[in-house]
Amino acid sequence: MHNAKLETSLKNAFGQTFQEEIRTKKYAETVSLCRGIVLSQSKMQEEERTGFFQYLSDVFRFDGFLILGLQAAVLLLVCLNISFLIKTPSLVPVFMPLFVLAILPVLFRSSRYNLAELEASTRASGAQIALARLVLAGGANLVCLTFLIWLEICLKASPVHTGQLILFAVLPHLICMSVLLRGIRLQKYKKMQSCVLEMSAFCLGFGIAPKVLPELYEVSSIGLWIAAFLTFGAFFLREIIYIIDRRKRGKMYGIIA
Repeated sequence: MHNAKLETSLKNAFGQTFQEEIRTKKYAETVSLCRGIVLSQSKMQEEERTGFFQYLSDVFRFDGFLILGLQAAVLLLVCLNISFLIKTPSLVPVFMPLFVLAILPVLFRSSRYNLAELEASTRASGAQIALARLVLAGGANLVCLTFLIWLEICLKASPVHTGQLILFAVLPHLICMSVLLRGIRLQKYKKMQSCVLEMSAFCLGFGIAPKVLPELYEVSSIGLWIAAFLTFGAFFLREIIYIIDRRKRGKMYGIIA
């Protein structure tokens, strides 16, 4: 009986010693793994971030051809009506919202495919994606508007109202872009369908305006157009600065619905 108790005591003592050795060994392994993870993360943090222009070229590979294709289609549509616009330059603003309408499939691609949350969690942030798409769309719009104005001036062969024609083309486009960006940023349930309705309403409004307010399109009203251009230009510039600030902070632009 005495030997049995002694044997049990010895087994317990050696068993506790063995378990403590295992525990110490596992603890050392855990500490080593944690140190390895911390070191690997520190190396990742030192990795150079992708520059914006490099990122812009990457976005162009995925969205650039779609943007250019849609803008070219709208430009072709406008050129088919160029003879009509030469006779009635006050109707030039009617076609300008179409250029904004053409970039909606790209701007709302993430929401259409339910990828907004994924974009918000990426290293680039949703604001950088939105800014890159706006830069590409803005470049395409600028080329199309420049070509359209140049074509009208050449065919009309009268550069007397060149400044007025530029305002007829640029100001409506600026108004539509400002409304679009502000809507994306502030409205939680902003959908592509509602933006399409807004751009259609702008087309209708710019088409009715020359009949309701014909004096608005006369040379004497050029000062009013310049004032409106400066006002909406300030709104648009403020939105772009806001997007750039969100990009620097690595945050999302707009609200994920």
